[in-house]
Amino acid sequence: MVESNDTLSLIWAGIIALAVFGYVVMEGFDLGLGILFPWLEKGDDRNTAINTIAP
Repeated sequence: MVESNDTLSLIWAGIIALAVFGYVVMEGFDLGLGILFPWLEKGDDRNTAINTIAP
């Protein structure tokens, strides 16, 4: 049984989308902080945000 190219493309797109979704869910806090970091005020807010994820 041979799959058509459209079906195979759809399967791989689903696998990649699931992998990206899994990455965002599992690394959500770090990723979200990285996105919001440029809009944080310099000083205490920025230091507190970085210290919450620092090892």
